[in-house]
Amino acid sequence: MSKCHSYPKDYIYFEDKRFDVVLTDLTNSGGCKYKAFNPNKKLLACVKVEEGVMQNVSGKKCDYLLLICSEKAAVFIELKGQDFAHAMTQLNESIRHLYPPLRQAGFKKCRARIILTKRKNTQYNSNPKWLKLKKTIDVFDVDFSFHMEKKTDKL
Repeated sequence: MSKCHSYPKDYIYFEDKRFDVVLTDLTNSGGCKYKAFNPNKKLLACVKVEEGVMQNVSGKKCDYLLLICSEKAAVFIELKGQDFAHAMTQLNESIRHLYPPLRQAGFKKCRARIILTKRKNTQYNSNPKWLKLKKTIDVFDVDFSFHMEKKTDKL
């Protein structure tokens, strides 16, 4: 069992100290990619959400939950072509379902990332899906961003 989390091994995509992190859309080959680099080689655990830990939960789900173990930080990741509004719903439901138990386990930081391949319509301030996600962001103090897949996160 991991010292970082209590998820079953079947739901873990990787758990190691890799320098480069590349996550791809498991349901769409040739789809979107999330890229990050881990220069300090922190222990990371990548949890499959939609195809894993929440597969038996009804509703929308994001693709991955990346845990930065030494920082007790959780990064919710949704890889999306262009449907920004749908991605907001997926993140909202995933954070509301998975982050409270992580907080109880000592996780103190939460980030949410939407990665887009095409920028179609990212005007979201008045979108009802944004307002729901914004409430979640405020409740759990989430660091939220969206960007095109060419950008690389630093962990």
